[in-house]
Amino acid sequence: MRANRLPFIITILIVIILAFFSYKEVRDSFGGKEKISIDYCKIDGISSYDDLSICDSLTDEEIEEASKKEECPQEGKCIYDSLSLAECCYAYKNNIPLSPDIYTIFFAMINSNLMYPLPVYICALILIPALYSLNKLFRSKYVQYYIQRKNYGSFLIKMLKSVYKYALIIPILYGIVYLLTLTLTNHGANEFTGVTGLASFGTIHYQTPGFILLFIINATLIGLVIINIGLIFIRSNRKLIFTIIESYIVYFVLLLIVEGLSLPDSFYLWLVGDTESGIYMHIMCTSIYFLISFIVMFILYKDKEKTLTILGGGED
Repeated sequence: MRANRLPFIITILIVIILAFFSYKEVRDSFGGKEKISIDYCKIDGISSYDDLSICDSLTDEEIEEASKKEECPQEGKCIYDSLSLAECCYAYKNNIPLSPDIYTIFFAMINSNLMYPLPVYICALILIPALYSLNKLFRSKYVQYYIQRKNYGSFLIKMLKSVYKYALIIPILYGIVYLLTLTLTNHGANEFTGVTGLASFGTIHYQTPGFILLFIINATLIGLVIINIGLIFIRSNRKLIFTIIESYIVYFVLLLIVEGLSLPDSFYLWLVGDTESGIYMHIMCTSIYFLISFIVMFILYKDKEKTLTILGGGED
């Protein structure tokens, strides 16, 4: 069972394009790194972080007085959606970044216009390249000869190795997104994160060391679940399109069941916002989905003779 690298390479190129356009959207939205750093200092005369050097020439009293005038330029009309001159000067003098933190930019990128629908098209993005070569093998007359000539257990291991590598598609996508995130900001949470960061997606990542790594591990498990579902159906299908459709049906039924039964948020496959459960509970539940799908797939494939009978070995 010779591996075909072309589908994997094409899929990685698609992933790189997705990550790049998501990065461009977020970068343009925030206005670029220079604008990000002072976006929340909405003060006349401040157009870059270096402009805050005026703080060095002002006394604390002058800064405080200017801040009061900025916050309430007219009686009864106060502005609370930006940092005051006092806060901006404090950040400047203490070398505290004013840009949104890494997690905020990362969150913005994975929720861009291109990547927000990822839970919808991810099955096709993974299953088409993962099962393309396997589907050709299962449809060929060569399949029965190949399986009978080789040790069946060895065949299954090679089969899983050839398709499971596509579970890395989502982690590779998120990994590229994270690296691109570092070109816009390079710091974690600080005392101004409440203003410059995002309220959602907050508790779980600010309180969890190595959150993005755990987030990517959870994404890998999601990819494995999707592949297991595909393997369950490709065994009895001659057309790859039918496998994709049936996999989508099971995938969306699972999402609807979780939603309909109002299960805890840790049972949701996709972690897209702040949760009460935390990333560890998400990984545990996704691992349960993986084990269930793997057991079902293993039961279907363990009987060599029945598998050969279902495959048939002939081209339609």
